[in-house]
Amino acid sequence: MAEGNIVLELRISVLLFAAGRQRCRKPAIHPILLYATSCRLACRQNNPGLITITRSAECRDDWLSGRGRVSGQIWAWLDWIGVAVFALTGALVAARRQADPIGFIILATATGIGGGTLRDLLLGIGPVFWIANPIDLVICAAVALAAFFGHPTFPVRAGDGRRRRVIVWADALGMALFTVAGAERALAAGAPAVSAIVLGAMTATFGGIIRDVIIGQVTLIVSGEIYVTAATLGAAVHVAVRIATGDPLLAACLGAGAAFGLRALALGLGWSLPRFPPSPSDPPAG
Repeated sequence: MAEGNIVLELRISVLLFAAGRQRCRKPAIHPILLYATSCRLACRQNNPGLITITRSAECRDDWLSGRGRVSGQIWAWLDWIGVAVFALTGALVAARRQADPIGFIILATATGIGGGTLRDLLLGIGPVFWIANPIDLVICAAVALAAFFGHPTFPVRAGDGRRRRVIVWADALGMALFTVAGAERALAAGAPAVSAIVLGAMTATFGGIIRDVIIGQVTLIVSGEIYVTAATLGAAVHVAVRIATGDPLLAACLGAGAAFGLRALALGLGWSLPRFPPSPSDPPAG
């Protein structure tokens, strides 16, 4: 009888291992350990189905919770990188205006957290992200002060083309990261797909718009540059893949790639949106 139990244990473990790879999609060692334990318990209690299903659910829940923690850490790092990049572009504008340290911090902060703040307010999320966790404010202030006191190496001169190009490409990267982060946060808050796309693009672009309004500069939304369009494309790809596959990381990679790719093509090839033609001159009097 004992030998029969051992054979039954091994057979059930093999079957459950194969099913576990399909259902849990975990590394091979985890289903073997979990399911072999559950099969031994099932053989002793003559009820393999009930205990096996219970352990299978625990396997799936444990893995999903672990994956969620890893995913959350990745989203946090993407958000911090995006905040730092956008804060740097705000500091660049402050440098061109020869602002003081407080001006640097204000413009860097407005650029770094402006879009996300508006997104959270529209979603009714309270408190907004930088009040709940002020690390974003710390990042903006640190980047601003580093730019101010590191001015000998900071690209503030109009002729410093190489460094200015680095900032432009970094801004494109920050836009791509903020696009998918904003869209994902909107989806997590229960926003419909179309609203999530709009909020994703808003997260990526409204910080720069707020910065331009503060200094009285023409914003990107009326300059003809393919910037908001790239953010909208990236958010749409992210939302579509997220809904179709349920995989937030895959959706983020494809969405950010689409946003950055379109922006990169626009910068490299000089693409721009058509602009409304100027009004004809008034006819001469008389």
